[in-house]
Order: sequence, then structure tokens, then C-alpha cells
Amino acid sequence: MRTKCGLVFLVITFLGMGFLPVTGASVASTSNEVQIENLVQEAVDLHSQLPSFTPSLASLSTAEGVYVAQGSSLSLKCDPDKSKALAQHPKPCWLGDLAAKRVVVLIGDSNAGNWEPVLSLALKQLKFKLAVFVYPGCTSQLVKLMSEPAGSTYDWQRCNLFHSKVVSVVEGLHPKAIISAVLGEGSSGKTASFSPFAENWKKTFDLLTSKSPQTIRILMGTTPNNEAGSIPVCLSRYLSSSTNAGMTICSPHYYPGASFSTNPWSYWQRDELSASISDAKLIQTYKWFCGFQSTVKDYCPAVIGNKLVYVDTDHISIAYMDTLDTVVRNALVAAGL
Repeated sequence: MRTKCGLVFLVITFLGMGFLPVTGASVASTSNEVQIENLVQEAVDLHSQLPSFTPSLASLSTAEGVYVAQGSSLSLKCDPDKSKALAQHPKPCWLGDLAAKRVVVLIGDSNAGNWEPVLSLALKQLKFKLAVFVYPGCTSQLVKLMSEPAGSTYDWQRCNLFHSKVVSVVEGLHPKAIISAVLGEGSSGKTASFSPFAENWKKTFDLLTSKSPQTIRILMGTTPNNEAGSIPVCLSRYLSSSTNAGMTICSPHYYPGASFSTNPWSYWQRDELSASISDAKLIQTYKWFCGFQSTVKDYCPAVIGNKLVYVDTDHISIAYMDTLDTVVRNALVAAGL
């Protein structure tokens, strides 16, 4: 999904050996978060053969294998991409604490779906029921599409139908919070292209909370996207290497301070503006995926601990998401849950 986006002034700061975005709305670090960051840094520092990991590359050799290894698969039975009836009459899949009365909504495309497993775990501990409205391929922002986006093959008219119907269903659940996320693409990478995108987030949250302005708005930080192609396919070429070539070559890279459309760095800055304009709580996630050592280039390890992070170019494995249970739970509490 690509969105044309334009003007803002963003402030960044130098922290350690990398520039990190500043935010007044982001949640604070915790000791558990430091543990995750240490795992990420150990993966960045790896100079030997890749460790054994799950899910295995063999399990990801088919489209079905890739799908069941990612978060969106948890809400398959409620996926409007599989049924036009679910676009006309959206219904949530329920995760988290199924006995709870308090509701949190997760809505968006498959990158929002990435968060289904860990949000389910975290919200179960917090005694919330999670209502999932995930439509892979259909933009997380409730914008009306006038034609099929470039490079897309999904039914854009069905996406528009879903957007027109889902708002009233979400309103009827009276959620304590609404959570969303989006794929890291859709702007030039320059700060001048961020503003319309951020305004679309504001319109989206305004629509979803028009009858309950007290509802907490939560935006999950953009996770890395490897424009070069499937990470598991790339890793398969380096499994016998005695060096860390697979990690350095196959992992998504970012470039601090650089502005171009496929640089994850740009999207982390775009997240800051989007949260500010839409009055949302931003849960920054980049340090759970990426190392910060260089001021020129660094990368987001394909394998962290013994978990394969990516099942294709941008979808995160359930196996890795499950390891983020505590940090996500702490972040949700800090956001007001």
C-alpha cells in the first residue's frame, strides 16, 4: 500500500552512537526493555555462524507456511480479504482475556496484524479482551481509495467498503483503547512528505473515536521492511557460512539522518509526527528490532536470540513477537491501560 504524502519540522537527538527520534508521547524504557535491547545488540555483534532458530526456514518454504507463522493468521476467520461478507459486515476475532469486560481494539493491515500475538498475551495479563479487525493489504488509515494502489493486487473497492462499515462496529464495542500500525512505506523519506500521512492518522482516530473521545489512541511504531526481498530466502544462501554474512547481508538496514523512501529511519521520524498530530500515544518499537552503534549505517538483525524475526520482507514471526510480551505490556500500561 503506497500513499502519497508533504511539511514538518522534526527534531532528532544524538544518543549513544546513533540519532534517535525525540518524543513527548512515547513510553519510557524499562529494565525489561533493556534486556531486549541487549539481545538485539548481541545479534548485531555476532561474528560467527548463525545460531539455530525458529521458525525454521523449511517451515517457511510455502505461502501457507509464511502465513501461519505471522500474527495476522490468528484472525483468519475474521479476515475481509477472505470474504466480502466480512467487509460488508465486519466482525472482530477475540483474543486476550476472553472473560474480560473491558475491550481494546486492534485495527489495520497485516502490519497491525503483526502485533496480534503479543498484544493478546499482554492484554490477557492486563484483563482486557482484544477485538481484532485486521484486513491484510487494506490500508490501516481510513482513507478512501479511488483506484488500485501501484504494485497492489488486492480489492481496493472491498477495502473502501470495509472502511465505511467498520467504524460503527468499533464504536459499538466502546473500547478503552484503539491500537493500530502501518507498513513502513508511503512517503519520499523527506520530512516534507510526512504531514499528509500524519493528518490521515488524525482523521482515522477521529472517525473511530467520534462518539468516545476519551478512548486512548495508540500507534505502534513502524517495524522494519526489507525492500531487497524475502529475508528467509536470503538467509538460506548463507546457512553454511562460518561468518555472520547472512546476518549482515539479509537483515534490513537503516541510515541515520538520511532521507529516502526505503529507509526505516525516515518512518520512525514519521511516527513521531503522526502521534503528535493525531493525539495518540506512540509506542516506539525500533530498539526492539534494531541495533544502534553507527551514525552512518546499521541494521535490524534477522535473527535475535534464537528467533527468526521476519517471515518474509516485513511480517514479524509469532515466535519473536511472543518474546516481547513484557515490554509491550509495560508500554501499554504506560500508555494508560
